[in-house]
Parts: sequence; C-alpha cells; structure tokens
Amino acid sequence: MYVPLFYAPPNVCVPAVVQDVCQSAVKELELERKLNQVIGEWNHHSFTLESFKVRGELLLDVDSTLKITSQLEDSLMILTSLNNSRYTTMSTSDYMYTIHFPSTLTAILSYVFKRELS
Repeated sequence: MYVPLFYAPPNVCVPAVVQDVCQSAVKELELERKLNQVIGEWNHHSFTLESFKVRGELLLDVDSTLKITSQLEDSLMILTSLNNSRYTTMSTSDYMYTIHFPSTLTAILSYVFKRELS
C-alpha cells in the first residue's frame, strides 16, 4: 500500500502551499534579525553622569540622555511594528516585556526632564 508523504486535498496546489510556508519562514527570520539588531544596539548604551558641586556625579548628562531618549522612541516604533506583524513567532508576553521596559524608561525620563525644566 502506498502512503503519500505529504497529503494535500485535491483542490489545493502543493507548490503554492510550499511557497507560502517558505515566504512565512523568510519573514520570521527578518523579524528575528530586526529584533536582534535592536537588542544589540542597546547593549552599547549607558547613561553618563555629571558632577554636582563637590558631591560627585549626581546629575544625568542632558545631551546624552536626550539622544538616548530619541533612540528609545525609534526602537519602540520598531518593536511595536514587530509585535503587530502576523509573522511574529515569539510569544506576545515576550514582546510585551520587550516593549514595556523601553516605554517605561521613556516615560520616566520625560517626566524627570519635564520636572527639571519647570
């Protein structure tokens, strides 16, 4: 008795199904590459402090912090688009955690600078 390795209903074209699977796999790899690129980008950032009178380094450096804040917003846009993609293979909770940290940090920094400038 012959048993086919891949069963397809008679009205489905097998090459089209294979092509759809391959295209989805390519999209998933692109999303994973973008996510790894964003994560790798943030491995090199750190906040710098400025000295305050004779008490040591207590103040955030405004220029570098504003630069980091703008980069945070750019990364948030990328992460949000990755999260909304239908090809996302990572669980939603992982993406939400990945988005939650930068969005919370952005909100805190904007609150701190708003208070300092007032």
